[in-house]
Amino acid sequence: MCALENKKMPLPTGRFDFWRHRTEVMDFLLASSESEEDVGGESSCSEAEADQNLQLLHQADDSDNSSQSEDAGATDTQSDAETSGNEEASDQQNTVLGKDKVTVWSLLEPKKAIRTRRRNIVKVKAGLTDTSKGVSDIAECWSLFVTDSMIEEITLRTNAKVDQERAKWSDKTQVGNTCKTEIKALIGLLYLAGVMKSNRHNLEDLWATDGTGVEIFRETMSMQRFKFLLRCLRFDDSISRETRKAVDKLAPIRDIFESFRQNCIQHYSISEFVTIDEKLEGFRGRCSFRQYIPNKPAKYGLKLFAAVDAKTFYTSNLEVYVGQQPAGPYQQSNKAEDIVIRLIQPISGSSRNITVDNWFTTFNLAKTLLEDHQLTLVGTVRKNKKELPPQFVNTSGREEYTAMFGFTSNSTIVSYIPKKKKNVILLSTMHHDAKIDSDTGEKKKPDIVTFYNSTKGGVDTADELCETYSVTRKSRRWPLTIFFSVLNMAGVNAQIIYNANTGNQLCKIMK
Repeated sequence: MCALENKKMPLPTGRFDFWRHRTEVMDFLLASSESEEDVGGESSCSEAEADQNLQLLHQADDSDNSSQSEDAGATDTQSDAETSGNEEASDQQNTVLGKDKVTVWSLLEPKKAIRTRRRNIVKVKAGLTDTSKGVSDIAECWSLFVTDSMIEEITLRTNAKVDQERAKWSDKTQVGNTCKTEIKALIGLLYLAGVMKSNRHNLEDLWATDGTGVEIFRETMSMQRFKFLLRCLRFDDSISRETRKAVDKLAPIRDIFESFRQNCIQHYSISEFVTIDEKLEGFRGRCSFRQYIPNKPAKYGLKLFAAVDAKTFYTSNLEVYVGQQPAGPYQQSNKAEDIVIRLIQPISGSSRNITVDNWFTTFNLAKTLLEDHQLTLVGTVRKNKKELPPQFVNTSGREEYTAMFGFTSNSTIVSYIPKKKKNVILLSTMHHDAKIDSDTGEKKKPDIVTFYNSTKGGVDTADELCETYSVTRKSRRWPLTIFFSVLNMAGVNAQIIYNANTGNQLCKIMK
């Protein structure tokens, strides 16, 4: 029998490291062999058997190492699984679902990007364009918007109406044909009445000869001529009007309005902050698309949608709401999203921001503006939108002046409590953090809220400027009401051009 079987070698406790004890093992084997020879007279275990025993010990050590390695691997796998589970649970705690069960909002503020997002880099310089630079005369600034070609068109169409009306008058001295100069004089008197805050006064007061009237009115033209020209003022071809109205409700003033709109787009590049909203031109006459908006001062009137520079209050783009157009080239959608898309076409791709109220704001509009037009959007959101999480709509248990933020890769929503049991929800694709405006003190308004408040009033302020020196007079003809609106906006835009070229202001622009 082998000496290893006869003599028991004391093995180290714990893990047996063969290579560390190799020398001791060899000495023990050799000593065992020699001793067996002395006692038995011959060797009981050959050299080959000793090597085999060493190999068995080595294999046993490798097996022990392998077993411990497998145990460690199992422990690591279990640890990874537990970590993954904890992360998943943490993610679920830090995200909320919209009411549609699809839109996922993270409650954690995303990591701040080192570089400015491309969508926030405005590519077009705001201010004067090549066509309006150097125009320093106020009359020339105004002519950029109401051009000589427009005056010629109005003169031509007005004379056609004068020819129809002349037969009804016995005194032919007051019903002669007009000219460009007289039409400009008529418009000038309208502006003068607006400056004097007399646009709603009786004409008899302005033409009075007892010392209470205004001499320049009497020197420019007689009151009868002024009334007659206003009555005959036309903007299109009356012969083809009915044919055109079959496909366009705005036909009686379409050409003049479109010329003015294109001039507004052409002569000034608006700033990076744009407001889109509705405005109402007061009108109580007969019109198929007259609107009733109780929160507007006029309540009844013609609704226009406008894109206005939120900094200078320059009116850049316009659209008259005429309801459902007949089938044809002018038929278009009146959905809020589609109106915004039409109004932003001149600035598409310019990285500007659009501020709108909750009538326009939808999550789909924000996505379309960002992906297809490289424009960001900030707007209030109606609480019935399916993408909103219920937690952002509910105000129960929420303290005054607190805010909740939700983030996706491109959008941010905030629910702010300005007072108990009332909240306002805003959507922004321009903001990507939960920053609070420190200037608001204890109210702790988020930056999104203060930004919206500073840019939401572009259209309202422009409308207020128009009303300050309004030329609008009472009329039962809606095309004339729209023309008055064109003159009001042309006056404000002309002053902005004049101020940009000269640094002078004819009247105070509100900030």
